[in-house]
Amino acid sequence: SRVIDNELAESGVHSTTIYYPLVATPMIAPTRAYDGLAALSADEAADWMVVAARTRPVRIAPRRMLPLRALDIVSPRLLNGVMKRSTPRPERTAGGSGGR
Repeated sequence: SRVIDNELAESGVHSTTIYYPLVATPMIAPTRAYDGLAALSADEAADWMVVAARTRPVRIAPRRMLPLRALDIVSPRLLNGVMKRSTPRPERTAGGSGGR
């Protein structure tokens, strides 16, 4: 987004980086690992896009994610490890795909 802002600002082009949390969509419905987790509705996710278009912030992210952004700046590998450990993983079936 910074590259776009720098290169196209004079043309009136602006970009916002949106850091979405989990969004409840039909695509995640079959994955048991996501059952019971907090998630935005599709309408809430769309509202974030509307806010981005109207107010043109540099980024939109859940407040709880901001410390992780700071960690990403200081130690991206550490953040990758934290994310791998904390992200639910779909169970694998005999066929190798996740789901119910």
